[in-house]
Amino acid sequence: MCKTDVCQRSYDRDMTSIVRKFYKISVHTTKVLQMNLKLNKNIDLTKVKADLKNKLSKGSYKTSKSFEVTLIYKIIHEFSNYEDHMWGLYSYEKDYFQKEMSSLLASISKLDQALAWDCLDVLERYKNVYEGRHKLEKKYLKVS
Repeated sequence: MCKTDVCQRSYDRDMTSIVRKFYKISVHTTKVLQMNLKLNKNIDLTKVKADLKNKLSKGSYKTSKSFEVTLIYKIIHEFSNYEDHMWGLYSYEKDYFQKEMSSLLASISKLDQALAWDCLDVLERYKNVYEGRHKLEKKYLKVS
């Protein structure tokens, strides 16, 4: 045990550091075991398209993207577990990130094969923003 305040503060810092490292390891291990981007079950694509058309016609969504690309983003953000994992996803290496996004987008293209080419465009966009988000995750979240 420490007999001085300086010794106690040093001990506290060391323990805090150990706890943080353990937390990072456990969070990373949990993410590896649980991370798989998935679509929600029983998506009614007809209803999703109708809702999007309605919101676009009312001006609720303002986008310069095509209807199909906007539909893909809507599915990703509202009908998958992407938002639950997005910042954790950017903590991984690019190959793993691309694998997860590719898998999710492949699932979307299975809903409507006409979306396949647009899914590839969306994948390219996510690959392009990966570096910036990866740096932000490392700098500010420091979880991984």
